[in-house]
Amino acid sequence: KLNGYLPMLDGKKIDTYLVMSNYCPKNLKTKSTDFSLYVSIYNCKGIKIKSFNKKVKKNSYLNICLNKYISKTDQIIEPYYVQVARKGSDKGYRGSTRIHFFYKTKYSMASLHVQGGAKKEINLELIRSNTNEKKFIFLMNTSKKVTEFNYHYSRNTNIKGKGLITSKGCQLLEIKNFNNYNSDIFNIS
Repeated sequence: KLNGYLPMLDGKKIDTYLVMSNYCPKNLKTKSTDFSLYVSIYNCKGIKIKSFNKKVKKNSYLNICLNKYISKTDQIIEPYYVQVARKGSDKGYRGSTRIHFFYKTKYSMASLHVQGGAKKEINLELIRSNTNEKKFIFLMNTSKKVTEFNYHYSRNTNIKGKGLITSKGCQLLEIKNFNNYNSDIFNIS
């Protein structure tokens, strides 16, 4: 079984889609197999709100809107944490089964791979932006224990804070803009 984690967003104007393909290159003389996908959706407090299974047949793909499995929110943006596991139904060629997800709004779309693990420290170089632009980092706690974290900029030391994420929970952390440098390193530990 191969596990992955994805940050899900829900809101009036945003949906999150899960995509997996199971194609085998035609020139390979090998047996390919179907895959089963196991999905669990947790709210920001770490409460499992939905689990379901999907089968992805060989030489096909799956594209599902995860938001249909939850109650729509009146919030502008509500974060959810999704755990995904995939397993071959039989022995055989895996094909291109790495899971993707994408966010879709009326005017834009962003696509990423599902990630397979956790990091204890995150260091991101951020570029200064105008004061109207908002920046967020999606934090997930994939463990069975509460996680405490601290954050700060390397040079803009007046911007700092701390937080707490419940087991299997998540948080959308808004990052404050800075004005005195062109870039800075944002650290989370």
